[in-house]
Amino acid sequence: MKDKEIIRRRFEAGMACYDRQAQVQQQVCGMVAGRLEELLGQRDAPVRGLEVGAGTGMLTRHLARLVPRAFWHVNDLSPKAQQYLDPLLEGLSHRYLWGDAELLELPGDLGLIATASTVQWFDDLPAFIARCAGALAPGGLLVMTTFGPDNFRQIRATTGRGLEYRTLSGLEMLLRQAGFEPLILTEFRSELAFVSPMEVLRHIKATGVGGTGHFRWSPSSLRRFDEQYRRLFASADNGVTLTYHPQITISKI
Repeated sequence: MKDKEIIRRRFEAGMACYDRQAQVQQQVCGMVAGRLEELLGQRDAPVRGLEVGAGTGMLTRHLARLVPRAFWHVNDLSPKAQQYLDPLLEGLSHRYLWGDAELLELPGDLGLIATASTVQWFDDLPAFIARCAGALAPGGLLVMTTFGPDNFRQIRATTGRGLEYRTLSGLEMLLRQAGFEPLILTEFRSELAFVSPMEVLRHIKATGVGGTGHFRWSPSSLRRFDEQYRRLFASADNGVTLTYHPQITISKI
C-alpha cells in the first residue's frame, strides 16, 4: 500500500515549481488535448466531466478550453491545489472533490473522465478503472495518462526503489476487462539531461514524483548513488540522463 499522506505532502512541497519542472508532463497534456479535440469533434460535447488528480491544472486548462460548457467535478488529493485551479476554472460550472480518488464516491452519468500522471500512485488500478466504467454514461470517454516500465529506470537501477509500472498491453487488458473499447493507446520515451545525479534528485523532489517511501539519504548513501549513477548513466557531455516513459490511453465505454 502506498502512503498517500507522504504523496500529498511531497506534491504540496513541489506545487510552486511543478509547472516549470514537469516538462514531460506538460508535453503529455498537450498531446492528450490534441487527440481529445479530434475525438470531441466527432461527437456531442460532454455535459458532465470529472478530472482526477488535477494538481496545478496542467490538464485542467486544456479541458476547460475544450469543454467549457460542461459541469466539471475536479478532484485532487490536496485542497491546496485550489489556488492553482481557481483561475483556470473561472466562469465554468464546477465543484471540487478533495481526497483520495480511490476512496471517493465518483459522480455518475459522466461524459468524460480525465486523469493525467496520477494513477501510477493508486493501489488498485483495476478497481478504479472498473469504477470509472460504472460512472460513465454509455459512450463516455476515459482519458488516462500514466507511465510505463522504463520510467525512472536509472533510479531503480541505482537505489532499488521506485513505483511498479504496467506495460501498455497490460493497461489495454485492464481497460477491455472493464468493458472499455480503447480508441488511442500510445507511448513514448523521453531522455532528460542533467549536469549531475544530484540535479536529478532535485528535479524529482521538485515534481513530487519520487515514490521512494520513507527512504532517507545519508552522506554515504548519497555518495554511492552519485558514483553509481555517473558510472551507469553518463551522457556524452559528462552529465547524466533520466528516462520518462509516458503512456496515453483514451477509451470509450
